[in-house]
Amino acid sequence: MTVLATCAALYGIAESFSSLLQARSAQEISIPFIAILTGGHAIWLAYGIGIANLPLIVTDSVGLSCGLVTWNTAVRLRRRHLPGEAIPDSA
Repeated sequence: MTVLATCAALYGIAESFSSLLQARSAQEISIPFIAILTGGHAIWLAYGIGIANLPLIVTDSVGLSCGLVTWNTAVRLRRRHLPGEAIPDSA
């Protein structure tokens, strides 16, 4: 069940990251949601390390890494496009 839940979470993060790259804008991405999801991976990773459960460690390490990359990209894109500025077309 843990693997299925992690795959679903990773799919959500991958979709968010994909839309970030395509639009070159983070306006449609919920940064608090990504932060909460990434924090959940960090908590489960700590728990997996604490009980020495390799599947938890592997899946949540990947989830944490993907979440951090997505969060970092979204924050950088938001800083690049300050409110009120026009967002350039990706075409």
